[in-house]
Amino acid sequence: MLVDTYRVRQFPLFREVVIGGLPAAVEQSSPDSVSCSVTVGTAQDQGFIVDYSEYEFRPDGRPDDPCGRAQRVAERVVAALPPLPAK
Repeated sequence: MLVDTYRVRQFPLFREVVIGGLPAAVEQSSPDSVSCSVTVGTAQDQGFIVDYSEYEFRPDGRPDDPCGRAQRVAERVVAALPPLPAK
């Protein structure tokens, strides 16, 4: 899943991040977009995507940090994942 995100790079704004110790990517169509996607790799060929849209605007008319909020949602999901089984 995360591999596909890196391969396609669907949006022009793309940055690598680490969320809860897991590799992730943040994508957005433009700095003024109300939406942001965060893809998190949880295991080989597994992961999840948070698509977040923020419709509250700052006084300057720009969205109030949809990528930051999407990352916080992803962090909460990662924190709620069960631990990997012992080998």
